Order: sequence, then structure tokens, then C-alpha cells
Amino acid sequence: MRWIILIFSLIAFSHIVVMAQEGGLGFIYDYSVFPVPDGSGDCYLEIYFGIPCNQLTFETVEGSLEASLLLGVRLLDEDGNVVLEDIEGVKKSVSSLEEAESERLILEQLTYRIEGGYYRGELGVTDVLSKTTGTSIMEIEEIKDMGDGIIYDLQLASNIYTSEDEQSIFFKNGFIVLPNPSRIYREPVNIPLYFEVDHFGDGEKVVEYIIADAAGEKKWAMERRYSVSGHSILVDTLKVGEIGVGYYQLIVRIEGVEKRKTFVVYSEEYEAELALLLQSKSLKPYTEEESARIRKEISIIGDKEEIELYDSLPLELRPYFVERFWKRRDPTPETQFNELKEAFYERLEYVNEKFSISNKEGWQTDMGRVYLKYGEPDEISSQPMGLSSMVGIDVSTFETEPTEAWEYHSGGEFHTGAIFIFVDYDNDGEYNFFGSTEPGYGRLLKIGGGESGY
Repeated sequence: MRWIILIFSLIAFSHIVVMAQEGGLGFIYDYSVFPVPDGSGDCYLEIYFGIPCNQLTFETVEGSLEASLLLGVRLLDEDGNVVLEDIEGVKKSVSSLEEAESERLILEQLTYRIEGGYYRGELGVTDVLSKTTGTSIMEIEEIKDMGDGIIYDLQLASNIYTSEDEQSIFFKNGFIVLPNPSRIYREPVNIPLYFEVDHFGDGEKVVEYIIADAAGEKKWAMERRYSVSGHSILVDTLKVGEIGVGYYQLIVRIEGVEKRKTFVVYSEEYEAELALLLQSKSLKPYTEEESARIRKEISIIGDKEEIELYDSLPLELRPYFVERFWKRRDPTPETQFNELKEAFYERLEYVNEKFSISNKEGWQTDMGRVYLKYGEPDEISSQPMGLSSMVGIDVSTFETEPTEAWEYHSGGEFHTGAIFIFVDYDNDGEYNFFGSTEPGYGRLLKIGGGESGY
């Protein structure tokens, strides 16, 4: 038995796809492909859209806030002939201005019956009021399943429940299957899962569920027994629990036949950010060397959770993470210029010239890391024989070692200012942290007899 499956392959590395025209409307999409149960060999192509509310323009209509969208799909065959072209108008309402300005996803689904084959696809979303458009390009390839048993596509959903509402766009075989086009889940992880199987024979079958991280290491597994008969619908909620933030694969296996789908685990704080992680242009994957260098750079100003996520992603996805990493820190996101990023790399060049020593680049030194994060100090005090006192800070233990104090005035990164003390313990030119009024840098210094309030 051969059945043709259509797979959207955008940049070859992942089914988690977010693309938007540069400077245009950002949206997320995912897809699933399921058979038409009439023996024709045709399939239903389901395309799921997720559009953040804050990407849209709302107007007041009969007391509610309403946005108007156009969703476009075009499929071309391998000769460039248009075989499907569709534009659907959609109106979506929200209950408050707060919701309209939020990153909550508006969900939509378009379903088409198509024959198997090779296609090139295009998706588009237009906000009618602002006339802003986002687009994506899809390459569709033909895959032939040569096994006796078939696991059709896996749909990782946001919720699944039984229903008789056949008018809902999310209705399927007695269930409402609400899509999760971002495929992002929070901890503790619960994954509603819908899939269809065929040609495994009748009777009880063992289904293996396995979750592996980006390196292929198994992080979670379980088995379920299902009674199947011919073409069967299987629905489950995988109660995975705590597995840590990162990029994962769900593997479903029956009698040696398996199907895979990728997903991401992230915290609530960054969930909306990650939903747009792959937005914008096609980016070249990092080499191992590039990835290691960039990790060192972003670890200087990134938080622990961000670095853990970066480490969990494959090389192909890391450029998209870094793109979003800097977008989150852009003080003027409405412009094309990211002042913070430019300042960071200017500082990086400076510290590597100024603070490098024989066995360390400047960014690896204590002084270099402080300068990279906070910039040039407002005041610098140097004492080649050590500081017995400075604005009430007791450093008498190091009266004989060369000492330097950097003071940052209030404003910018610090509400009431900050002081960093560095000591050249070995008289070799490398100044190491002694302490700071900012927590996390050596000892927490006391000023004027009281502990810093930072």
C-alpha cells in the first residue's frame, strides 16, 4: 500500500514555521495532512494560522472591537501551473482594548482536498484596515509510505474535546481539535494529540510515545494500548510534566512504524516571544564555531533561561533565536536600527582592544564583562597602592594591591547608581572583581555603613 503524504518543507529543518514579509505582518502557521476516507488517494490539507492580536488593527463595530483579515493560499504544481488559489475573508472580535493590544493568538484554519504530488505553496495574511501583509513560501514534496501500517500526520493541539458541532472549522471526526500553530507548551507539559492510523490490522495495538531532545536523548516515554480496526482515529493527552525549556521531538511508534513532530517548551514569560522566534527572513544555519562564539557573546547580557533555550536548539534554529534575542532588546523597535545591539558590538570591539591580556580576550575579563553590560563608567578612581577607603567602602584588606573603582551614576541600568571595585591581585595587569554594590559581582559592598539596596 502506498499513500502520498504532503509535507511542507520550509528551510528544511523544522515543521515549526513562522514566516512574515520583512517589515510586514507577523503570523504563525502549522499544518497537518490526513487521508480522505474514500479510497481515492486524495488527502485533506489543513493549514492552521495564528495571528497575534497586536499585529492587527481593530475598529469599533456595534460596541465590540473587530479586525478584518484576508487569508490567502496558492498552490502551484511542479510546472508552475496554479492548481489552487483561494482568498478567505475573516472577521475577528475581541472583548477589550487590552486584549487587542496583547500577543494572544487569533486562530484560523483552512482545509483543502488535494491530490498527491509536488507543489509550491504560498500563504498570505492581510490586515484589511492597515493594509499590512505577511507572506510565506512553502515547498511541498511527495513522500511515499512503503510500510504495511501507516501513521498519518500528528496534530499537536492546544485542546481537544468531543463535539457534534460540525459547523466549526475545527471539527474533525467527532472532536473539536483546536490547533497550536506555534507548537509551544509550558511546563508542566500536557500535549493534546490527534492522529489517524491504517493498515495495522484489527485488534489491540501498543503505541509508544517518546520525547527526545535536540541531541536525540530520550527525555520521556510511555505506552498506551488501543483497539484499532482499519482506519482508526486516536486521541490522547500526553501528561509529560517537567522536562525543561528546549526544543523537542515527539515520536509515535506502532509495530516499528513511526511518525515525528517537533515542539518547544518554554516559560509563560517568554511564550509570546518564542511564538514569533522564526519570524522574518530565511537565515543561514550557524557552523559549530559560529554558534560557540555567538553563545559567548549573548551570555554576557542574556539571562539563564535564554541561554538554556539557545543550547537546546539545533544549529539551524539558533540564528532565529538570536534574531529575536536582539529584537526583544531593541529600544526603538519601530525603526530599522537597533541601538543596543550596535552599542554592544562597539563595546565588544573596544574591550577586546583595551582589556585583552596574554591568555584572555578582553570580553573574558571581569572589567571587560562589566564594560560590555553597562558601558563606560561615569567616574574611574585608580590607586596603585590600593584603596583604604572610598565613599565609605571598606577595602582595607587590599591596601597594597593596585585597585580601580568604577562608578556609574543613577539612571540607565541603575536606579541609584552602582560601584564596581577591581583589584590586580598578582600585579600582572589583570584586574579581578573585588566587590560591587550590584548583586552578583563578588562580595556585596556596603556604602555609608548600610548594605546596598539593589
